[in-house]
Amino acid sequence: MLTLLHRWTIPYRGFYPVGKGEISLDVKPALKGLYAADFTDFGELVSVHGRAYVSGALPVKIAHKMADSAEQLLREKLPRDVDIFIERIKEHPERAVGNGSGIVLWAETDSGCVLGGSALGKKGRDAEEDGLLAAKEILESVERRACLDKYAQDQVILFMALAEGKSRIRTGPLTDHTKTAMWVAKLLTKVEFSITEEEGSDCIYLECEGIGHTPMKRK
Repeated sequence: MLTLLHRWTIPYRGFYPVGKGEISLDVKPALKGLYAADFTDFGELVSVHGRAYVSGALPVKIAHKMADSAEQLLREKLPRDVDIFIERIKEHPERAVGNGSGIVLWAETDSGCVLGGSALGKKGRDAEEDGLLAAKEILESVERRACLDKYAQDQVILFMALAEGKSRIRTGPLTDHTKTAMWVAKLLTKVEFSITEEEGSDCIYLECEGIGHTPMKRK
């Protein structure tokens, strides 16, 4: 699933109340079934990269404030050998509609785990606080040594149900979105999910024996 991210683009960003944001994704039909996946090895943290952005009438200094506060907290909490870089961007008027700001961070480990953290600018909240919120989400996952962050949990549930074989993930407490995704997957495929709590932490191991779904051949 993560390989799909390389085929995502964001032609336009849109912000409340106008909206009009646009995402482009190129997806090729699956030619064969999915194989079971194992996301239980956190490995060692290698890098934390990110992007702080503003658009419209907002000055780029807001992006710098978000990035600076996030970077400062990350450098305080993470080992010195972790590569940390956060880009600061003023979106071109042709690529964004309205006034808005935000910060997106992603951490990568040497075992292939990718963990995310983000914050969207909010009226009345300091830009520095936005940066801290995103950094704290990264640190929350890293300190748990979770292989999937809270936003990715529900995204893999259907793939686990459809894959051939037993898939396993190590993650933090299940979100309501994940619990709902599990309920829907059970309803559609009759699979069962097993949850094992890890002793001494709030992490859990989630397992599922998939149905081995095979795509229908086109005529």
